Amino acid sequence: MAPAGDPSQDPVEGSALEERLGELINNFFDRKQAGENISPEDFLAQYPEHADQLRENIRGLDLIGNIGQR
Repeated sequence: MAPAGDPSQDPVEGSALEERLGELINNFFDRKQAGENISPEDFLAQYPEHADQLRENIRGLDLIGNIGQR
């Protein structure tokens, strides 16, 4: 059984978390596209409570972006 407060077990909390992660990921890529020199690690340090999930998503989206540039 999942621990109490585990958002993956609550569809409402899980959706809110997914929405927040999406907003943060968009924020990171918007800042990069605007020319801001921010590393993924600097960005993740601003959101330590979401760093693990964000790291996975940013890494995956970076790979997709690199494939599209070939």
